[in-house]
Amino acid sequence: MVLNNVMIPGNDAVVSISISEGKIKQVSPSHTDDREQLTFVNAIAFPGLINSHDHLDFNLFPQLGNKTYESYTEWGKHIHRAYAVEIASVLKIPIALRERWGVYKNLLCGVTTVVNHGEKLP
Repeated sequence: MVLNNVMIPGNDAVVSISISEGKIKQVSPSHTDDREQLTFVNAIAFPGLINSHDHLDFNLFPQLGNKTYESYTEWGKHIHRAYAVEIASVLKIPIALRERWGVYKNLLCGVTTVVNHGEKLP
C-alpha cells in the first residue's frame, strides 16, 4: 500500500509513504509501482495516538455528573441516583455495538492503539 501526496508535520515536502505488513517501509518524494495506492489532497500523516485506559463498552454514555467530586466512588453513587434513566437506556444497547462504537470513537479521534479495560474483545 502506498499513501501518495501527504505531508508530515515538521516537513513542508509532500511525500509518499510505502506500507507493508502494517509497517512503514519507505518515505519518499514520490512513488510509483503496481501496488495498491491512495492519493490524497491536503492530507497530513502523523503517528496514531495511544489511549492507555479505556472502557470501550462505556463510550456511548453521555457526560454524567454536574459538580466536582471527592472520588470516583462519590461520582458513581451520584450518577446512579441522578442519571438512572440515561444509564438504563445505554445499557439496553447490545454490548458488542457499544464496544464497536468505542472503537470508532477512538479512531475518529486519531487513536490507533487502545488498552481496553473491559472484557477481552474478539
